[in-house]
Amino acid sequence: MRRLLAKQYQNSIGSLLGPAAALAAKPPPDISTKGFESIGATEVTPSDNALGQYEVSARAVAEVVVSDISQVPGRIGCTPTGPEDVACFETFVRSFGRRAFRRPLTTDEVTRYVNLTAAIAARHRNAYAGVSYAISAFLQSPNFLYQVEVGERDPDEGSRRRLTGYEMATRMSFFLLDTTPDDAMLDAAEAGQLVAPQSIRASAEELVDRSEAKAALDNFYEERFKLRDITSLTKDPAKFPAFSVELAEAMRQESLLLLRDVVWTNDADYRDLFTSPYAFVDANLATLYGTPPVTSGGFEKRMLPETRRGVFGQAGFLSIEAHPTSTSPTRRGRFVSERMLCIEVPPPPPEIVTELPMPIPGMPMTMRQRLAQHAGFEQCAGCHVRMDGIGLSLENFDAIGAFRTNDEGLPIDASGEIFEVGTFTGLTGLSTLVRDMPELHRCWVRSLYRHATGHVESEGDELALLKVDETFEASYRLKQLLVEIVASDSFRFVDNKESN
Repeated sequence: MRRLLAKQYQNSIGSLLGPAAALAAKPPPDISTKGFESIGATEVTPSDNALGQYEVSARAVAEVVVSDISQVPGRIGCTPTGPEDVACFETFVRSFGRRAFRRPLTTDEVTRYVNLTAAIAARHRNAYAGVSYAISAFLQSPNFLYQVEVGERDPDEGSRRRLTGYEMATRMSFFLLDTTPDDAMLDAAEAGQLVAPQSIRASAEELVDRSEAKAALDNFYEERFKLRDITSLTKDPAKFPAFSVELAEAMRQESLLLLRDVVWTNDADYRDLFTSPYAFVDANLATLYGTPPVTSGGFEKRMLPETRRGVFGQAGFLSIEAHPTSTSPTRRGRFVSERMLCIEVPPPPPEIVTELPMPIPGMPMTMRQRLAQHAGFEQCAGCHVRMDGIGLSLENFDAIGAFRTNDEGLPIDASGEIFEVGTFTGLTGLSTLVRDMPELHRCWVRSLYRHATGHVESEGDELALLKVDETFEASYRLKQLLVEIVASDSFRFVDNKESN
């Protein structure tokens, strides 16, 4: 069982009950564990406060739905003739319940929700009061709030369980679209069309062509690149007067616009994200990057200076992985190692002082020199060697991503190293080396899989994921990767070994 993420919850209510209802929905915030909110949704038990938020949200949504009586019949599938119209209540319960629970209701569930609707309608002498109460109850049910994946015995291999058609429709829709499956997908599940691999692949190919798929990939990308953090960043105004909320938002948009251009507009090799010679910039970013000015008030495509390329040269990444007053090669290197290569760096021991030594007044030091002093301690060296060599190659970019050639008046040495992989120089060297590393491609596969399923891959998943790796490395197209993950055995099965 995995709780819906906040975005999935709001999108689902919008799909079920309309945009006004979605605006009224206020779910509790997501909690990330092991680097993924979807894993947090699996592992973290909701608090009493979170359950209270779901109740308040459900009531607010239901009130919005019945506030415009003219719209209610279209939402519930019938027009009640009065508070005794049990036939309409049953139509509503069966239709809305199927969409809310993403499966047909059992006989007992139908009886319970019809009785609830009728009882409240009779008490208030108002059919819509009953409907409102029932909607609130549906939206607080674990069957709505959670993706429930029990599976069924695989007739071809009795030691494992495959997702049912309805469970597959649900997992696919929330992964690819960030919303509940529509009636067409539920109909396909009912007709047995979401069991065979080829029919699942065909359905996934149809889903990735929808507009919602672009927004869903945006959400994943914003989480992995920490873009959600950017508008809350603070920078020292004395050192970085150009930094503003508007500039931060432009940085976020720039990152997403490049992703959309590579993946959706061009359906191109995703490695172009790391070496792209162009960017989409507004007036503020054009000034920061030194490109020709933008006067349209929006974003325009601009060729970049040779010193700036791809996502590691984007001001958003460079700003997020920096301090308010200075750069942080350690944070930048850790990001590349953990988020892009899936190479975990252990946290420092609790007794270690993580602050860098301050320069002696009158004796300026570059960040490289300060880090060399800190990493010289034996307790620190083992971890820093896996981060600093990467981050130091980006020292030509200050804490808001502006290009520079000096640090504290001293020339910058932008040589870098990926531990046990190789040496390089500067942003271009880093981007070129990383884009061809097998670890990068396999990390994207596993990151998307963890996001899709809410758990870290197990030993039983690896064989199927290795096949996905091979297919991905034949084209490097993210759009196709989404389909391959859905069509893989690791996605289609919930259990690779029969439990005792």
